[in-house]
Amino acid sequence: MAVIDDWPYVLPITDAEVRIIEAHFGDVLDDLFGPLP
Repeated sequence: MAVIDDWPYVLPITDAEVRIIEAHFGDVLDDLFGPLP
């Protein structure tokens, strides 16, 4: 079985998806990258 990477270079992410990620992983992301300025 061949594995092919044919995804576009930048994957579109909706505003709703960003809000869900921030709501569930906001504390972890802040620990890794620091809070937003």
